[in-house]
Amino acid sequence: MKSSSTPLYPTESRSRLVSLDVLRGFALLGILLINMRYFAMPLFRMNDPNFPGDHYANADFWSWFGTNLLFEDKMLALFSMLFGAGIYLMADRGWWLHYRRMFFLLLIGLFHACFLWFGDILMTYALCGMVVRPMKQLPAAVLLFLGLSGVMFSFGQRSFPTMLEQLQPAAQETELEAEHGEVQPPAADEAQKVSLSSRWVELRNRQRAAFQEIFAPETEREAHTGSWWQLFQWRLQLIPWWHGAGFLLSELFRCGGLMLIGMALMALNFFNGKQKASVYASVAAVTTLLGLAVVALGVWPQTMQPLGHVQAAWDGQPPMPTGLQRLFSSAYLSRQIGIVLVSLAWASWLLVFCKSRWIRPLLFPLSSAGHMALSLYLSQTVICLLIFEGWAGGRWGTVRYAEQLQWAAVILAAQLVFAMLWFSWFRFGPMEWLWRSMSYGRRQPWRKASPANSTSIEPTPIEPEIANPEPDSKPELARPDPNAEDSHP
Repeated sequence: MKSSSTPLYPTESRSRLVSLDVLRGFALLGILLINMRYFAMPLFRMNDPNFPGDHYANADFWSWFGTNLLFEDKMLALFSMLFGAGIYLMADRGWWLHYRRMFFLLLIGLFHACFLWFGDILMTYALCGMVVRPMKQLPAAVLLFLGLSGVMFSFGQRSFPTMLEQLQPAAQETELEAEHGEVQPPAADEAQKVSLSSRWVELRNRQRAAFQEIFAPETEREAHTGSWWQLFQWRLQLIPWWHGAGFLLSELFRCGGLMLIGMALMALNFFNGKQKASVYASVAAVTTLLGLAVVALGVWPQTMQPLGHVQAAWDGQPPMPTGLQRLFSSAYLSRQIGIVLVSLAWASWLLVFCKSRWIRPLLFPLSSAGHMALSLYLSQTVICLLIFEGWAGGRWGTVRYAEQLQWAAVILAAQLVFAMLWFSWFRFGPMEWLWRSMSYGRRQPWRKASPANSTSIEPTPIEPEIANPEPDSKPELARPDPNAEDSHP
């Protein structure tokens, strides 16, 4: 392992781990299918295929149902695991370089969240990356256990409060009995635990109250249909609760846990394509069947509202009965458990395709997109803002689900073509180049040199490479010059 005193400049030529580029490109494009909702419609109607009216067409319903079943949270989970895999590959380059990268990624994310879009994920990735890096030395089994524990804690603590509220009367009776001497009051250590739990619940309640105010239908509509300055002020009110409290209450455990799972899978030679095709096919078959079954159990209650079995909250109807509230809470937990399985299923199928000599040349567009994932992610924001926000295209609040997917298909096709053309002349995406230059403290070469003089630069968490490729190893996927990059003095 290299010490932390390793110079902060690119190393000698290395072979890119193209399987990670393919997976990352696919996850990035799938994320847009879900993010289109956050760009195009109000939050309180996010899971209503009737939007923007009171009745849905079949295309709207199946667009909503299909994306919920196959993509919602699954692409974010896959991308988070790949980010963890990248951190695992970069760990040998030293602590200082890693934390410089995370610091500058945090700055990029902060700019993105404040000035462009509240739904930024880069800040969360940077902060989680700072937390999980010291755990790289742990065995794969321990990383996997910690990752799954974090993910389950994140999902559970968001589902259990609704169920536990039903037990509140019993808790109040216990307090009354304690006052009359029938039950001993809790010990000091138990009282401390209760105090910590109360603070946790208080923070979550304050977050919910803030969301109810910020995402009130009229408030959100005025922000998205007004001027850029109105939208900017609305975002500033939201960021402390969406990114601050949200990170502490949920995203630290969810994204951090998924990164640890990705680190474990990288240590087990899963993401790097070194397993046999039969292994990937077996994992794909099992996780597909189990994952879709578990997710379907969670998605089914969501269909009760659009199918008319349950009145939506925005219809001004009374609250749902307690039984239905518990059903919806259990359904959320079921959906979240399934996302890890379905995301692994997507990854496994793609790795099977990478092993096929007939299919893998067709994956070149995905590998190109994965090679410039940061640039494409940010460009998706800019494009969608120009289409939907009131100060630009003004389509916010008017686009149906099926039409959202049509917009997404056009954007994704354009990005795939752009990525392939870009790497005909350049070594990095524009934002990848900026991130590298800031991290190394010097301007990195951007344009591609002739193949005879080209070498490659060491990996980053978003675009990792094989640290020490075997002499007889061959590239998993044929690709032109992006694998051959200029040396840096």
